[in-house]
Amino acid sequence: MSLVVKNILRFATGSTLGGVFNFLTTFLVAKLVGPEMWGIWMIFNIILKFSPFTQLGVSESIQRNVPILIAENKLETVRINQNNAYGFSWLMGTVLLVAFMLLGPSLLGIDKTYCYLFAPILLFNLISYNIGIVFRSHNQFKKVGIVSFLSGLLSLISVFLAYKLSFFGFLIGQLVRYILTFLIFYLINKVTLNLEVKLTYIKGLIVDGTPIILIVLSSYLVTLSDRLIIANYFDDKSLGLYGLAYLVINPFLLISGSVNSVLYTSFSSSFGKDKTFLSIGRVFRYTKVLIFIYSACIGLVYLLLPLVTSMFLPDYTDGIDAAKWLLVGHIFYFSGGILTNSYFTLNKQKNRLLIVLLALFVNITMSLILLKYIPDIVSVALGSVCSFIVLFGGLLFGLRFMSHFRNSDQLKGLGLLISFLVGGIVILVFLGAFEFHSNLVIDGLLKVLSFIIVYTVWAFLFNKSDLKKLGV
Repeated sequence: MSLVVKNILRFATGSTLGGVFNFLTTFLVAKLVGPEMWGIWMIFNIILKFSPFTQLGVSESIQRNVPILIAENKLETVRINQNNAYGFSWLMGTVLLVAFMLLGPSLLGIDKTYCYLFAPILLFNLISYNIGIVFRSHNQFKKVGIVSFLSGLLSLISVFLAYKLSFFGFLIGQLVRYILTFLIFYLINKVTLNLEVKLTYIKGLIVDGTPIILIVLSSYLVTLSDRLIIANYFDDKSLGLYGLAYLVINPFLLISGSVNSVLYTSFSSSFGKDKTFLSIGRVFRYTKVLIFIYSACIGLVYLLLPLVTSMFLPDYTDGIDAAKWLLVGHIFYFSGGILTNSYFTLNKQKNRLLIVLLALFVNITMSLILLKYIPDIVSVALGSVCSFIVLFGGLLFGLRFMSHFRNSDQLKGLGLLISFLVGGIVILVFLGAFEFHSNLVIDGLLKVLSFIIVYTVWAFLFNKSDLKKLGV
């Protein structure tokens, strides 16, 4: 088994198990506090997702360059960069904490008690984010997987406290979780990290990381702009209903992030040793295998979502249609991970930034146009789907910097890749729309069984030789 696959399994296993606990926590807490209060957490969660950008690309510079520098045996440069990035994360995290406590309640119109409980989470999340990147850059994916698992397990504290104290208790539980996650990261860390903030080095890291952080920021906006639009046009309850989609998507985001982190580090390290490492054929093969994995997993959730929601989250049934569309769209989004890694490794961040900005423009424009005619959260979900399709297609055809697709084998590979992705989605949507039985439970199980059989046959026709080529 190749090192890449081992690292994916180590990281993804921990992240998946942690994701299961996170899913259980969000599922139960959403039920306990209701759509309106859950909408407030959705707002806090958006801020939490954006908080790493206050580091101005310093951590992202570490993730890209450390594997290459280690391969080139420039260990002193690695040490200096890591220490300054770590010190800068403490500095910016403290600034965030103070700023949110002072400005958060008035800007968001949210109870100051909730804001005061949430503010320290921003600090500990930022520091943990930096240490996690250091671990990944040193190929310590097993440790990151362990921390992900334990962090997910610790999230269950929030369920108990939410049961006792409602949303206030949930926030206390989340604060405890983030503090303990930081302590675990710190205790198992074997990479020497000292607090240093030297402007000369920080400036160099910012300059190097700025293109990357702009891409990551624009990518976040692509996935978060829908919730920002809903927060602006609808009430907290509608945002909470829309959050049903991310109840089920978040575990996939964790897994996708795990896989991409391993592959990004592997690509950078291999590229540092061999500049001919990346080829269009390798990129296509990895992408096709990821399409299979994500389509299969998301497909099962897509088909079971109406049944599970009606049985366990009846207050969220009005969010089912939007959630199903978003699940389909995220197949395109997740499948573009390998393409993104190729752009980063080959230092083509500007190319990807233009593609992501185009997708963001499509997301906002389509959402606003559809809202004009259909004022519903489903319209925003459809806008997101359009942007994910544009993002995947743009990244795929943007690989012209690697190949102009003039070779017949490359054109065939491109055609098969697109056919495999689109065909799988057609199978999924058709089975989702078809009613096998009037009983919701029987209907859901028959759909799942049919999907497993049909999609397995479809996938076998396209992927039977790729796993061997990847060294699996």
